[in-house]
Amino acid sequence: MAETVRHRILLIEPSAIVARGIREILSRYPEFEVIDTLPDLGHCTERLTLLSPDAVLVDPCLFDYQKRTSVRGVIPCLHEAVLVAVLTGLIDDEALRQYDGSVHLYDEPAQIVRKLRKAIESAMNMPAFLKTTNFPTGRTKFWLPWHAA
Repeated sequence: MAETVRHRILLIEPSAIVARGIREILSRYPEFEVIDTLPDLGHCTERLTLLSPDAVLVDPCLFDYQKRTSVRGVIPCLHEAVLVAVLTGLIDDEALRQYDGSVHLYDEPAQIVRKLRKAIESAMNMPAFLKTTNFPTGRTKFWLPWHAA
């Protein structure tokens, strides 16, 4: 019998109710393991380094988008993890492009799981030479060897 791949998830969500709901939904699927839940970015870098999650679900409200802060710039050790936005409010399209995927507060449980699977699979299937680089704008760009700078 094939072994189920378990994706290790770090959840960063200030709302205890939303965090508990997401944990409950993901606990029903053996492919997901929520390894920790943080209410803010305070100890995020330490936990990311220690736990090495496959994916990080984070509420974009934790970042100051008025300053156009790059999410991966605020948390530099995110480069290896899939980054999924937990949308509990409004966010502009430019800020949302920093994420590998998103789930919404009003999504049905099956939708949340589908969207998370899609984000993880897309990131894992990306060829190594297409890995992204972060720029100060927070937008992700691809560098190809034949592309002039």
